[in-house]
Amino acid sequence: AFTRKDHEAQLGFGFYYGLIFVMIFYNLVLWLSVRDLNYLYYVLTLLFLHLLFQATNNGLAYEYFWPKAVWWNNHCLGFFLALAIFFTISFCQHFLQLKKNVPRINGLLNLLRFVSLGLALFNLTPDGSFTSWLSIYWGSKIAIVATLLIWVSGFWAWRLGYQAARYFLIAWSSLVLGALVTGFTAYGLLPTSFWTTYALQIGTGIE
Repeated sequence: AFTRKDHEAQLGFGFYYGLIFVMIFYNLVLWLSVRDLNYLYYVLTLLFLHLLFQATNNGLAYEYFWPKAVWWNNHCLGFFLALAIFFTISFCQHFLQLKKNVPRINGLLNLLRFVSLGLALFNLTPDGSFTSWLSIYWGSKIAIVATLLIWVSGFWAWRLGYQAARYFLIAWSSLVLGALVTGFTAYGLLPTSFWTTYALQIGTGIE
């Protein structure tokens, strides 16, 4: 029973990470072709949020990428989470042109972006597992707040007449739902199940 379930999980992971690799390659080619920063920020978002953070959280990164690096594996989850927040906010700010369209929320997102960068650096200090736990604890809170602020920013930019924001909202809504379910599950506010455990991956796959 365990082998069958593990085999099914591996198939699902293979489909998900195959999709992410394709998207990273596709958007990297687009960035190299047109030099639009939107594509570069999206590649970095895909790399840190959808690939490295998720693979570390699933245990696949430790199994396949750095199986002997115990210290790094104990610290990299918070590091990847913080950088995922940093690059996701950077992408959303640039794509939605928040500095022009929603300057007040853009200022708040700038604050969260640099706090997350500080958490990434703090997470690499050699002070045992405490710094890793602290960065994950605060990083998950920042991620929830940033995710909601970005959705509101996209909606507001769309109401102001920025048409690209409507496509962003359609994609971002599935990511918002997945991120919130994952965050609430991590804090014990939702029961653990297949859908809550993999909500972020399901949401990002749809996005």
